Amino acid sequence: MAFPSEPSPQLEDTQPRQPTQALIPDPSWSVPLDTGPLIVDDEITTPSRLPCLLSGIIIFVSILMCGVIVLLSAVAGYRDELKAIQTKETRGIQATSAIQYQLALENINNGQYEFAYERLSWIATRQPSYMDVQQQLAQIEIVLSYTPTLAITNTPIYTPTSTLTPTPEVSPTPTTSEVELYFNQAKSFYSFNRWEDTIAALEVVISLDPTYRRNEVDQMLFDAYNKQARIYFNGTNPLNEDGPNGFAGNQLSRGLVLYNLAYQMVEEGKPVGTFNDLPSFEAFIVEGFLAAKRYLDAGQPQLALPILEEIYALSPAWGYRGLTIEQLLIQARGS
Repeated sequence: MAFPSEPSPQLEDTQPRQPTQALIPDPSWSVPLDTGPLIVDDEITTPSRLPCLLSGIIIFVSILMCGVIVLLSAVAGYRDELKAIQTKETRGIQATSAIQYQLALENINNGQYEFAYERLSWIATRQPSYMDVQQQLAQIEIVLSYTPTLAITNTPIYTPTSTLTPTPEVSPTPTTSEVELYFNQAKSFYSFNRWEDTIAALEVVISLDPTYRRNEVDQMLFDAYNKQARIYFNGTNPLNEDGPNGFAGNQLSRGLVLYNLAYQMVEEGKPVGTFNDLPSFEAFIVEGFLAAKRYLDAGQPQLALPILEEIYALSPAWGYRGLTIEQLLIQARGS
């Protein structure tokens, strides 16, 4: 009969072992289950999206403001650039106008009224209020509308009466408009220092109506006589062709005629000026110079000599266009 064997005593396991690790739950276990919308008091509550909406609005507004700032900066830059361009253009027009104005004045002094009118018109279209452009244009228009034709006999011998013959014929029944027309033309010529033209126009005014604005007519006549005589005495009139400064060539005799006309106006007591306003000394020298020259040309140096000695003592350096008193004096003494 067999007996059951006793269990063998188990030996103690003394081998080293790794520490027992704590049980790590399966991550899948911790995933929250989708239980659907929460039911509170029988109403369904969903998560709020208001913070996201506000953030979007703020971002949009920020972008919009940046765009506006950029746009305003661009507009400001454009305006500054446009202003700089306009300022530069304005300065250029002003500089050009100044040059054109000076050239127009030179044209007027040279009798080139068409050129002057074009230059002044250019200025007027760009700067209507520039200096006296409008007044100059109006005066040139009057001058261009009509210019009296002057006829003068150049005589080397002094004649007491004027040789100026106005072309316009005297109307038997002059009208006020005709007189006014010539008077306005005389004023325009006067403003341009065209003394011979002024004299011619004023003489027509007197022939049409001796009483028409006579004080103004006399004053302009006196000034024109006086100033044109000085031009002839100084020899600054044209050499070959008539121009703004008077008739061409040797016009010393014409200067004496104008001087005597001005002298006569003062002598008659007209309120136009005094004897001190006249070039009396120059007229005396010129008259002696011409007289001595005539005697020399006629082969009578003995008659020229005392005249030349007298005027040479008064003005030894005086001469006319290359011919001096001293030269004539030497010629008279050597003859």
